[in-house]
Amino acid sequence: MVNERKWNDVALIQLPEKVKFSDRIQPISRATKQEDFAGREVVLSGWGLQKDGGDVAQALQFANLKVISNGECAKTFGSFLIKESTLCARGDEKESPCSGDSGGPLVLAEDNTLVGVVSFGHASGCEHGLPGAFARVTSFNKWISEKTGL
Repeated sequence: MVNERKWNDVALIQLPEKVKFSDRIQPISRATKQEDFAGREVVLSGWGLQKDGGDVAQALQFANLKVISNGECAKTFGSFLIKESTLCARGDEKESPCSGDSGGPLVLAEDNTLVGVVSFGHASGCEHGLPGAFARVTSFNKWISEKTGL
């Protein structure tokens, strides 16, 4: 029997009480259709390092990225790491997920729909404009619905 490695970077947290929404706290919709998203503009946000070996952000940081195909992404990371459940995006230099951004959202710029969750970046760091890898939310929709009823 082959020991198949599981690739899951998505978690759900049950809060003890309902979230009180405000102008700064809003719900987000998640992508429901299995799409490639290649070429689409996305926004990454996170509280991670602001540069390799730097300090943790004191304010929420944002980066505009563009989704790339998994084939293009595999040229950077290899096909072993890039699976169907992976979505990749890249930006300019210094616009990549950095240490501490893991678990953060990747949303479509046009309508703030959640399409990815930060999984990993390149071993050479986050300042070189290399792609970041994200858990493709649509790959987990069935599991999310089973657990939440939504």
